[in-house]
This record gives sequence, structure tokens and C-alpha cells, in this order.
Amino acid sequence: MNVVMKSFLHMLKLMRKDLIIIVIALIPFVMGVLFYYGIPFVDELLASQFGHKILQPYYELFDTFLIMFTPSMFCFVSALFVLEERDDNLSIYLSVTPLKRQGYYFSRIGMIALISIPISILLVTLFHLSVNNHLLWCALSLASGLQGLFISIFIIAFSSNKVEGMAIGKITSLFTIGAVIPYFINDNIQYLFSFLPSFWMSKVLVEHQLLFILVAIVLLGIWIMLVQVKYQKRMK
Repeated sequence: MNVVMKSFLHMLKLMRKDLIIIVIALIPFVMGVLFYYGIPFVDELLASQFGHKILQPYYELFDTFLIMFTPSMFCFVSALFVLEERDDNLSIYLSVTPLKRQGYYFSRIGMIALISIPISILLVTLFHLSVNNHLLWCALSLASGLQGLFISIFIIAFSSNKVEGMAIGKITSLFTIGAVIPYFINDNIQYLFSFLPSFWMSKVLVEHQLLFILVAIVLLGIWIMLVQVKYQKRMK
């Protein structure tokens, strides 16, 4: 574990030299500030025109997006870093050191996914728009961290280089679309999107059923297993 931690810290030092990675990593913090100050301000402007706050019923949705977006961005960054090291053949060299292959990938994407969970909780605690519920935030952040891990694996599995990784990273943003469905579709047709973990994360807030988190986690486990074969080939 000490070797893994050293590898992880070394990665962080290298990341500080990449301006693009730094900017991407800061996006969740900027997003939190914009949501916290910008959404209520816009809502007040809309209320002055229409007589009521239009966005207020969706404050929980904005909080959900902030929670999901944080691990997604962090894990997207780590995936790009792995692709860059793979382009330079560094991943092959590091995987035959005492770190070994599994330790290398855990230090690159596993650690980032784990760290993104408390950061996600911190951001939503600081910038939440809806009722502050630490148990709920912790549960959603845990599922979001797992979703971030899936995004990393997906990008690495289907990208040949960093440029492709950035393009595929945009595709993975579609996995968060499920979060909006329960807010805008009330009948059973909404379950057409039930294959998306983000759909169930959102259902937790809409129906106040914390057990839906388990459904999201199980689905994420299935998604990860589905891309694991391709991922294992890329690791070789």
C-alpha cells in the first residue's frame, strides 16, 4: 500500500504541471459556486417576471448534478493521465515495478475515485441549494464515486490515446442524463431510462427512498463488468 501511495502522490506532482488537467479538476469547485450564487439569483429574476420561483422545485436536481459531476471530472482527469502515460509507454514500465499492474491502475484511478467521494460531500455541503442531509449526500457521493470509477475504466478501455479519451469523455456525460428523467416524466415511460444509475440516484430524492442507492450501485457494478473485458485487454 505504501508503494501505491507513493505512486499516487507522484501522479499528483506530475498533474500540477498540466494546465488542462488543473482546469478540468477545478471545474466542480467553479460549478459549486455558480450553482450556489447563480441559480437563486436567476430564480429571483424569473420570479419577478412570472410571480413565482420556477427553478426552486429543481434545487435538489442541481445538488445531485454537483455530487455526480465531481467524481466524474476527477476520474476523467485520471483517465487522461493514464492514457498519456500509456502513450509514453510509462504504464508498461511502472506495471513491472514492485507496484505491479493492479497497483499501478489502483494508484491512478482507484485512489482518485476514493478521494472524489469526500470532496463531493464537502462541495455539496458548502454549496447545496436544497435541504442539507448528510446521510443522503454520503450515499449519493458513494454511488457517484463508483460512477466516476466506471467512467475512468470506460475511457481507458475505448481510447487509444489522450485525444480519443477527451472525445469519449464527452460521451460518458450521457450517463448523467438519467438524473433529469424523474423530474420531468411522471408516468411509467420514465423506466425506459432505468438502465442508467443516475436515474436511480435521482429517484432517491424524488421519492425519498434511500434504498434506490443500492439499485444504482448494483447497476454500476454491472456496467463495470460489461467493460471489464475490453479494459483488461487495454491493460496488457
